[in-house]
Amino acid sequence: MSSPRKPFGIPLPSPLADIAEVAGLDAAMKLSLERGGARFHIPVGGGDTELVRIVGEDAARRISARLGGERFYIPLAKRVLILWLADQDLSQEKIALRLKCSRKTVQDVLNPPEAIPRQFRLFG
Repeated sequence: MSSPRKPFGIPLPSPLADIAEVAGLDAAMKLSLERGGARFHIPVGGGDTELVRIVGEDAARRISARLGGERFYIPLAKRVLILWLADQDLSQEKIALRLKCSRKTVQDVLNPPEAIPRQFRLFG
């Protein structure tokens, strides 16, 4: 089993790693999908907040308890998002449309091309 800070063997950037540790990978990925590439204020208390709308009430409560009152830049963790969405059985086309990237980008993350040797061996 992978750790919440390193899903699919890829380290999550901060603060997504903290959010995944506190509220789970789904909450971190939902926040990255909705607000990735922008700053986001984590509310101190509960109630009907944007955070609740994005991640759900239980996850929002846990995130607010740990990180409430802070404003963070939420990274768009595209490689992890691609793997997370594929793990939910989304097609490559749907993932590409959802993340506004090419299908080739999705394919390269899901099936990395073999490394091309930089130098050929001279002997043997």
